[in-house]
Amino acid sequence: MKKIFSTIIVITICSVIFTGCGYFNMGVDGLLSSPKLSREQADIHQALIESVGDNISLKYPNTGDNRSAFVISNLDDEPTNEAIVFYQNINPSTNENSIRINLLDNINGNWKSTFDISEPAIDVDKVIISKIEQENKVNIIVGFDMPNKSEKMMQIYNYGNGVINRIYSDSYSVFETMDIDMDKNMELISVLSSKNEGMSVAKLYNWSSGSIIVQSTALMDDDTASYSSFAKGMIDATTPALFIDGLKSDGTLQTDVLIFDGVNLINLTSVTEDNDKLKRMPGYYSTDVNNDGIIEIPVTKLFLGYQKETEQLKKLYMTDWYNIDIDGNLQNSFSSYYSLTDSYIFVLPKRLAEFVTIKEDTATDEIIFYKYEGEINESMEELLRIVCCLRSETEDKIQNGYLLIQSKGQIDYLAKLSSDKTESLAFTLAEVTNNLYVK
Repeated sequence: MKKIFSTIIVITICSVIFTGCGYFNMGVDGLLSSPKLSREQADIHQALIESVGDNISLKYPNTGDNRSAFVISNLDDEPTNEAIVFYQNINPSTNENSIRINLLDNINGNWKSTFDISEPAIDVDKVIISKIEQENKVNIIVGFDMPNKSEKMMQIYNYGNGVINRIYSDSYSVFETMDIDMDKNMELISVLSSKNEGMSVAKLYNWSSGSIIVQSTALMDDDTASYSSFAKGMIDATTPALFIDGLKSDGTLQTDVLIFDGVNLINLTSVTEDNDKLKRMPGYYSTDVNNDGIIEIPVTKLFLGYQKETEQLKKLYMTDWYNIDIDGNLQNSFSSYYSLTDSYIFVLPKRLAEFVTIKEDTATDEIIFYKYEGEINESMEELLRIVCCLRSETEDKIQNGYLLIQSKGQIDYLAKLSSDKTESLAFTLAEVTNNLYVK
C-alpha cells in the first residue's frame, strides 16, 4: 500500500515514518536515543549512578510486555515499591562482559541502591515479574542472551531481606507465564528449540518441596527454527491454552497449542492429523479475533479468482480462522480479510464468504469487495470499500459517503457500502460494524 502519511508523532518515543496504517514497532537499539525517563525513573537512575558510577549503559529487554530497563514493583510486604535496573558497566578498564542487576529501595521517599548482582550475559531478552512460588513470594524471571549468541539462559530470582536470590536457571528459546491449570496461580512455561537440543521441548515449571521443578514436558514441532509469537487464552469455555507460533525451516509459520490436563503438559497439534493444515505465510499469528476469549489460528488461501496463474494479478489472500478442541480436532470457525499492514481483520459474513472476492485500489489505499461471477475483471459489481486513514482525513471521506466504523489512536477505519439496495450480496451496516476488528 502507498504511504498515506509521511510523518506521525509517536508522543512517548519519537517521530517515525511508515507505510499504511500499520503500527511501526521499533526496538530500543533502533532509536536515535534511549527513551526519555519519567521523573521516577530519573530519580532511580541518579541513585544508581551515585552507587555504581556513571560509566554505565542501561539495558532494555528486547521482547515481552516489559521493555523498560527499570522494573518498579512491590517485591515484598512493605507498602513501598522496590526498583530493579538492568545495566552494563562500560568502563574500558574493567573489561567486563556481563549484565548487572541493581536493586534499589524507596526509603523515606528517596531511592537507595541496596544490592547488585552480575550475570555472564550480553543482553536482556525478557523480564517477567510474577508469583510462581507457593510461599507467595514475588519472582523475577529474566531471560538473558549469552555470549555465544545462540544460547539463552533463564534465571529465576526471589527477593528477601534486601537481597535478590537466584533460585533456578535453565536454557530456553522462549518463555511465558500464565494460569494454565486455572488454580489462580501463575505457571511458567518455556520452550527450547531443536537447534539447541536436537528436539524441541516445552517445559512446565512448578513449585514443589521448597524448590522449582520441571513438572511436565511436551514435544514441540521439531522443524521450528525460531518462535515468533505467543497468544494466551482458551480453546473452549473451560480449557486454558498457550498458542506458540514458530517459523519452520521452509519459511512457513506453524502453531503449537499447549494445554495442561492436571498431570501432563500436552501439545494438541502433535496429536491432530490435520497439523499440516496450519502451515501458512509468515506474519499471520494466532489471536482472539472476536474478543470472546477463544484463540483462533489463521490459515491463508487465495481469494476467489486468484487461483489462476497470471502475472497481471497480485495474489490476495483470504484468512480462514480455526479453533482446536481438547482432542486436537480443527474446526474452521470463520473466514476474513486480514490486513497485516493496516492492522485490522474483517470477518466475512457466512452468507457471503463463498461468493465475494477483493481487489486493492492502490490509488486510494482501499480494499474493495466484489460479487464474484467466475473471473476477476473490471465489470464486477462493487459491494463494499474499506479504508483506514489519519483522523484529520476522516471528515473528507465522510462527506464522500464513507461511514466511520472503528478508531484506534489517531487512525480511523471507514467503510463505504453499496448503494444498490436490491443486491442480495450487499453488506449491511450491521455486518460491517460487528465484523471489523482492529488489532
